[in-house]
Amino acid sequence: MRFRMYGTIARVLWVLNAVSTSFSQELIGDETKPAPAAAASGSKEMKSGSIVITPGILYASSLVGGEFEFGVSKIASFMFGVGFIGADAGVGFHVLNKEHMDLSINALADYMPALQSVLPEICFSVRGFFGQSARVGLGGRIGISIITNTIDVNGHHYTAGGPMLTYCIGVPIRVKN
Repeated sequence: MRFRMYGTIARVLWVLNAVSTSFSQELIGDETKPAPAAAASGSKEMKSGSIVITPGILYASSLVGGEFEFGVSKIASFMFGVGFIGADAGVGFHVLNKEHMDLSINALADYMPALQSVLPEICFSVRGFFGQSARVGLGGRIGISIITNTIDVNGHHYTAGGPMLTYCIGVPIRVKN
């Protein structure tokens, strides 16, 4: 069971990598000269030094939480989240990064006090920004965490090495672009 899951995750990552290569020229490109369309439209792509705050439901392993994302380049970012009972931290790799849309693959470490452990997670995040300024939008994330220890919580038995579905929905706000 475990090997099939890891094989499936590897196939999904391979497909996403293949899809992202079609966007790589646009995302990596020559940073010394802005693209004509981006320069003319005042593009709001995430770039080095950008900050996005996302309050939402089920963020940071909590019922209500928030996440802070700091762009270190056009395609990479660091993020950390805090909630009422949990926390997370990790890195994001932006596959598609446009003014009104952002798709990323995130690798996180989730702290879940109920499970008394830190869980590794890989997830896919989609954010859409609205309006003329494209500052506020709607975002969601879905992923898989791997349970790191065997424990019983509220009548549920969690086995080490088993997968756990993770998801959340929130309102991303671009603070700095």
